[in-house]
Amino acid sequence: MKVEKAGNKVVICGIGNPWRRDDGAGVAAARMLSDKFVTFLCETTPENFIDEICAEKPDTVIIIDSANFDGKPGEYRQLKPEEVENYTITTHIIPIPMIAKMIERCCHHIIIYGIQFKDISFGEELSEEVRQGVQELVSEIERTFGEEITDDGTGRD
Repeated sequence: MKVEKAGNKVVICGIGNPWRRDDGAGVAAARMLSDKFVTFLCETTPENFIDEICAEKPDTVIIIDSANFDGKPGEYRQLKPEEVENYTITTHIIPIPMIAKMIERCCHHIIIYGIQFKDISFGEELSEEVRQGVQELVSEIERTFGEEITDDGTGRD
């Protein structure tokens, strides 16, 4: 069941180029979260998904992208919109702070996670460190936002 608590609908946006190894970390995370959340695999064109994201009427939008903040490969952290340009690589045309501004018009809260990349050469596989970091971030998002609500609204299966 997709998570949708009253007043807390969460939408996930995976950004990055899955053909540039670790740059695909955000897309990989979004795929892993797609069974519990409304997700958009934005890849390198997140601007193309703004209307669809807003149509979901989310309370929270979580943007996930690879980043270079001089951390250990696979390490992730929340980034403020004004920090993002300093840390993200630009495989997308429109910068994430501008994407966040566009999304702000239709949601209450935007969270941006950057995942430290190791290798952004051409290829499809994530490095082992980044793959583990993606799994840890996915688990954290599920714990923080993913309490499943059953059809009877009790929160129990």
